[in-house]
Amino acid sequence: MEFSIELANSPGALASVASILGKHKINVLTGFHDSTQWGFFADVTEMDAPLDEIVKEISHLAPVSKVALCEKTSGRIIDEEVTSNR
Repeated sequence: MEFSIELANSPGALASVASILGKHKINVLTGFHDSTQWGFFADVTEMDAPLDEIVKEISHLAPVSKVALCEKTSGRIIDEEVTSNR
């Protein structure tokens, strides 16, 4: 699963999102970040809550302005997004 998260350039912003991912057993595999965006691929096979609930939880964090997901289907990443904006 590919995640794209837009967030404020502030201390602890990335850590607050990572904390939710860890709490729900989502394993970040690889990715990138710059001052306002974190994009990454993650293993969600062990997650313990529905994905839409986790997206809502992340999107309610103060530093987060947008969360978008692209799911892998038949070995390919597709452009259908699950997006949550504030």
